[in-house]
Amino acid sequence: MIELVRAGKNPAQLSREFGCSAHTIRNWVAQAAIDEGKRKAEARLALFTYIEGWYNPRRRHSALGRLSPINFERNHLQVNSPTTGQPVSAPDAA
Repeated sequence: MIELVRAGKNPAQLSREFGCSAHTIRNWVAQAAIDEGKRKAEARLALFTYIEGWYNPRRRHSALGRLSPINFERNHLQVNSPTTGQPVSAPDAA
């Protein structure tokens, strides 16, 4: 029924045809739109989490000398460490 309303059918006509109120049909259509928006937002968040949380930090980047960002940062910190040979930790954000 939601598809019929989206295709241009009038909810009042559908209410006479299917025996429910036009208000109920409008509520169904509104709830379907809300649910669809939630599904899109959840999918967008899942994709962002995968790319930024797992894929991107591990894949090798040509701009970083074919190293992953994690390995590049690790090497950078070791090369720029003081004479003690210990890696320098990143400064705390204030």
